[in-house]
Parts: sequence; structure tokens; C-alpha cells
Amino acid sequence: MADNKLRLLRKFAAALGAAYAPIAREIDAVVEALNVTGPDDQLKRYIERIVASLKVVEKKISFEKKLAASAKKEITLNDASAQEILPLLAKQIKYILALEHDLEGAERSPSRDLIFAINRLNSELERLFGKEQALLREQVLLRKAA
Repeated sequence: MADNKLRLLRKFAAALGAAYAPIAREIDAVVEALNVTGPDDQLKRYIERIVASLKVVEKKISFEKKLAASAKKEITLNDASAQEILPLLAKQIKYILALEHDLEGAERSPSRDLIFAINRLNSELERLFGKEQALLREQVLLRKAA
């Protein structure tokens, strides 16, 4: 049962990482547009769609966090990588909420600091999704070796 949850968690993380990748590219395009032209009605609608997509990702990460907590209760995971998963998911949610907030702010009144923050959060989220997938891959391999 616990091994199934771990495999499911790994697949879920991979799917979320794959789902975030196109959003990240859209955010990169928004950052570039904000740097060049500033917000217009079309860009504002684009930002609204990105924020809606981020809200969906946020809900999926919340579900994944519950699944990870449940798997952690069933499996004794003593190594450092297993202990990183739940805080990593919490950090992903925190960064997505901050990114939503900053995008909404940029939609109204973009500043250089806000555009920089959006770019930094986006890059950090991409890194966190990759790290999560690596940690879960490691856990599956450790369970197979045991």
C-alpha cells in the first residue's frame, strides 16, 4: 500500500512539473512584455488566465501534500530526502500564492521590482518542481533496493 502511494506521489509530481512548464513559459513571456510595453488589456487578460492556471496548480499541490503526509505516516522514511518532501510542497504553495499576488499587482501597476520578483519566483518554482521529482525518484529507488 505504501509503495503504491509513493509511486502515485511520484507520478503526480511528474505530472505537476509537466503542467507547470507551459505556465512558466507564459510567465516568461509576460515578464518580457511588461519590460517592453507595460500592461495593456490583452496582457491583462493573459495574466488573468495565468493566475487561474496557477490556482489550479495550487489546489493540486495541496492534494499532493495530503497524499505525501499520508504516505509518510505509512512508511518509515528516515533519510534526509524523505524529510524534505512535505516542506518542499509547502514552499511550492507559498511561492505560487506569492506569484499570483505579484502577477495581479503587475496587471495593475508593474514596477521593475515586481517584474523581477515574478521572474525570480517563476525560476524558483521551476527549480522546486525539479527537486521534488528528483527526491521522489530517489525514494522509489531506495524502496526498491530495500
